[in-house]
Amino acid sequence: MVAGVIAFNYITEWGGGRVIVHLDLLFTGIEAHPAAPQYWWVYALLFSTMIPSLFNLVIGGVSLTRGLWFVRPWLYDNMPEKPNDIPKYKRFEMAAALTVQFFAGAILGVGALIILIGGFYFVATHWLGYSLLDWARVVAGLARH
Repeated sequence: MVAGVIAFNYITEWGGGRVIVHLDLLFTGIEAHPAAPQYWWVYALLFSTMIPSLFNLVIGGVSLTRGLWFVRPWLYDNMPEKPNDIPKYKRFEMAAALTVQFFAGAILGVGALIILIGGFYFVATHWLGYSLLDWARVVAGLARH
């Protein structure tokens, strides 16, 4: 996000305009008053950029559970070409298996996202001693050089 803001600031200045977002002012303001309403757009932007990643991880988790070695052959053996040919006593079992596969995959995807974000945050803050705001300042500093 910081790199995108820097790019748009650069393009705006190059075209003769003014800087859109002053990152130094933004960083000091967030550091001084993190819950202030004028910075909520930053948090909303960070959250909204994670939504596509969440969908991708859920799709990956569902794909993983669809290929489980013990469920896939059972489904193929019990699923006829026409849906109406499924015996009534097997319909619940098959529907339950497909539903459990989907939700287990979704849980795997959400869990992977939580582990990735939590792991990055833990490593960045506890082992390296940087907060997310410090990382943003590092990225902004790299663009200046």
